[in-house]
Amino acid sequence: MQMSELTQIQKSYFVFLIYLATISQGNASKHEKIIGGVGAEEGDFPFLVSLSRLGRHFCGGSIISELHILTAAHCIIRMRRSHLRQVQVRTGSLEWKNQGKLHLIDGVRIFPGYRHPGGFRHDIAIIKLKTPIKFDDYTMRIQLSKSPPPAWSQVTVAGWGKYRLSGQSVPQVQQAADFSVIPRRICRDAYGWNIDENHICIKAKRGVGVCFGDSGGPLVYGDKLVGVASFIGGKCGYSGKPDVFASVPHHLEWIKKVISS
Repeated sequence: MQMSELTQIQKSYFVFLIYLATISQGNASKHEKIIGGVGAEEGDFPFLVSLSRLGRHFCGGSIISELHILTAAHCIIRMRRSHLRQVQVRTGSLEWKNQGKLHLIDGVRIFPGYRHPGGFRHDIAIIKLKTPIKFDDYTMRIQLSKSPPPAWSQVTVAGWGKYRLSGQSVPQVQQAADFSVIPRRICRDAYGWNIDENHICIKAKRGVGVCFGDSGGPLVYGDKLVGVASFIGGKCGYSGKPDVFASVPHHLEWIKKVISS
């Protein structure tokens, strides 16, 4: 969430944005859960990056070129230029505050259809780095999917979001979990408003789900990026509502245009 876990109100109930702090501060058995979590292993998610500011992780992102990071619009849209200059993008590390390489931000592009607050559609942004990423076994770009994952297919989420409900701390090491994609009609029924082709919904398990700090992080189907963590329906892993991601395939043409410009 933003600052002190900012919430947005939609249709008379709270929908929580899932990142911890901004302006002020493999296999199914292994991927058991992300809140309460099981740590990833070196090289599992070489495209995953941490966004931090003033020593605090606040969002995740995915490497999509040697100069570009895909993340959620709500992670950065309210940041002043001076704050953006303080953001550190860490690549090539299991840990959000150790090892790997640090990069600074050169610029940001927000999807033109995104609106904040109330930004439940087009929650996509691209960060351009000042210096190019050097790829190796632990630092790689991820391919962008041209089509959404089928309903009930297995997808994977990874990030440094909160791994327990109590306290504000985030894990040192990447956490990961496997989930099932659910049809949009089921997701729409759960929220009572228009979930559409902008969104991909996953079925959260009791006590298992994305949480504050996971925003902007990847939803992976096979070896391709299909979604960007956007919002959840309440208490992490216990809301009874699906976790929702911005659809990469739906925004693919815009993403390609930004990267090539």
